[in-house]
Amino acid sequence: VNPDLPVVTINTNPSAVVEYVEIIPGGEVGISVTASDEEGLGIIHIEVESEGGTVLFEQEYDAAGAATFTADGIAVAFPLAGHYHIHVEATDSGGLTRMAEQEVHVE
Repeated sequence: VNPDLPVVTINTNPSAVVEYVEIIPGGEVGISVTASDEEGLGIIHIEVESEGGTVLFEQEYDAAGAATFTADGIAVAFPLAGHYHIHVEATDSGGLTRMAEQEVHVE
């Protein structure tokens, strides 16, 4: 564990049960992401994709050196059954990167 890496937290609505979020086809997941780094943050990249690589949502934010950055109010619809991944990559001002992931099961 490198203490210099950004800290990334992913919160979902509905919340994860055990290790993943579970919804029915056609359901929606609300996503809130918080990243922090005491040296300052650069780029925050959020992507939601299927196991097959189909991108449902993608957004990049410039945190402009802020110590903490929050992106909330993100809502992603999951039209088909399957397994999906929410990926968040936070890069700090020094170029160090941390990735966080949350699984979504649509059944």
